[in-house]
Amino acid sequence: MTETVTIRGDNLTIDLVLWRKFGVRGVELVEKTMALNPGVTSAYLPVGTALELPDLPALETAAQPVVTLFG
Repeated sequence: MTETVTIRGDNLTIDLVLWRKFGVRGVELVEKTMALNPGVTSAYLPVGTALELPDLPALETAAQPVVTLFG
C-alpha cells in the first residue's frame, strides 16, 4: 500500500525524503516514486506538495557460506 506524505520543509528532494523514510534502501525507490508522481518535475519539492511513496520491497536474503578464520 502506498503512503502519501506532505512536504513541510524547504530544499527537500525525492531521494532525501526516501532516505529519511526508508534509510539507505530508499534509493532503490526513486524511479518508482517519480512514476507515481508525474506532476513532480523539479529537483526540489515545493512546500505543500503531496508526494506518494511506494512500499519498500522485501529484502532478499540468500544463504551465504560462513567462513571462519579460527576454528
